[in-house]
This record gives sequence, structure tokens and C-alpha cells, in this order.
Amino acid sequence: MDFIVEKEGRLIAIESKSSYQRKTRSLMHFKEKYEPYRTVIASREVLKDIGGVLYLPFAFISSVLDNGGNNI
Repeated sequence: MDFIVEKEGRLIAIESKSSYQRKTRSLMHFKEKYEPYRTVIASREVLKDIGGVLYLPFAFISSVLDNGGNNI
């Protein structure tokens, strides 16, 4: 996991991936233990949600920080 952001009292876990890899062990461990409001993998992938993990293109990562992640 690369970043943990707290915005408006909510945790957002962010992992950045330059190549295709579905999930990482550290991100999934954090997700299970702390139950963040959003779990995001920023990558070259298209926008999709798989198992509660949001795959977000790099160009849209700022949307995670705006409004506490409410707009994604």
C-alpha cells in the first residue's frame, strides 16, 4: 500500500500500480483490518469496481481527495 489518506474522518487506502496486478497483500490486509471507506488501486486500467476495490485510472486520482471520496 502506498498511501493512507484521512479525509473528513474517513480512511482511503491507495495503491499505485504501473503494471497490471489485481490486488496486493498489504492493501488487502489493511482493507480487512481497518475497513477503509474506499480502497483504490490507481493504474492504467479502466474505471471498475471489483470486490469493493476501485480500480481508478491515474488521471482521476485527484477525485479521491476531492469531497472525501464521495464523488467516486
